[in-house]
Amino acid sequence: MLVISHRANIDGPNEETENTINSIKYCLEKGISVEIDIWHKNNQLYLGHDEPQYKIDFDFLKLNYCSLWIHCKNFEALEFFSNYIFMHFFWHENDKFTLTSHNFIWTYPNQNVCNKSVIVCQSKEETKKYLKENCFGVCTDYINLT
Repeated sequence: MLVISHRANIDGPNEETENTINSIKYCLEKGISVEIDIWHKNNQLYLGHDEPQYKIDFDFLKLNYCSLWIHCKNFEALEFFSNYIFMHFFWHENDKFTLTSHNFIWTYPNQNVCNKSVIVCQSKEETKKYLKENCFGVCTDYINLT
């Protein structure tokens, strides 16, 4: 099963370090896949959950595309990445399920899962529960539980 760091968090949610280039690099250096939030604004890419916060270089994304799950946070980001299908990206807001560009089922917490599902876990308890399920992966802030 693939374990994905949610916004490059490893020991629980941390708004100060999530979606920062240093946290992402740390995870990648440890061999951990990462879900990141990307915005496209004024022909520039940014990391950030609720708003564009930190500029990120597209070359960094291309270099590490195999380990990144890109959550497009605005339409412009989705449109931008649709030109780069080798990259793994998706869009969702409140959907229970969404299909990623590589045909995985990105799954909101506490929903049914299958072997193509990546379930987003919001707590230590959910993470422990879904690590035992038959799904492709879990996306969690609690990487150190695995």
